[in-house]
Amino acid sequence: MWGDSHLLAWAPAFHAVFLDHGQSATFAAASACPPLIRPQDEKCAERSEATLRCLNAHSEIHTVILVAAWSRYSGSGGGRAELGGSDGAASAFPRAFRSAIATLGVAGRHVVIVGPTPGAPHGGPLGMALARLRKAAFPDPISFTDYLDHNRIALALSLEAAKHERIDFVDVAPWFCADGRCEYESGGLPLYRDGGHLNVRGAMSKVDHLASALSGVGLW
Repeated sequence: MWGDSHLLAWAPAFHAVFLDHGQSATFAAASACPPLIRPQDEKCAERSEATLRCLNAHSEIHTVILVAAWSRYSGSGGGRAELGGSDGAASAFPRAFRSAIATLGVAGRHVVIVGPTPGAPHGGPLGMALARLRKAAFPDPISFTDYLDHNRIALALSLEAAKHERIDFVDVAPWFCADGRCEYESGGLPLYRDGGHLNVRGAMSKVDHLASALSGVGLW
């Protein structure tokens, strides 16, 4: 498993699912570092190279799961240009993404791309707490239309990649979004620890969805 802080946020759910199915995983996560080849940031580049060395040294690893805040690196929806390139992240990200998928697939590995988590409005639990203090309604959820716009580049690339053999895309949006709105709380309690990262409760609430999705792409 390779990713940024969003992989850390999903970790409790992955742990529960793997444990239930008698599976194990190597966990390679670094906050604000995309699971891509040679990112511009020096720390991230070192982490990327270390992850690739690990994969090269362990041919028994047959599946790589990628989890990240993809829009942060793609430049879409206000994402940050962290990949370098004179033409900006919106052009640099597709090249880096495709390169990572191709590199991981060279040895015949199964690559599973986990789609972006929709997120919460106004800082998630902070917005909920302020609403309670003011005796006001909770902030409106993020709309599904806004989610699609915010993640349009990453979603398009993931769907493109999934057309190839041994590459799969797990779309988590339907687990959160219905009737045009993406839930960020349940029973008055937050599912996120901030505007983008699931809390443990949020991650664990999707264990059944995650187990079904991983089964659907052939992990067991």
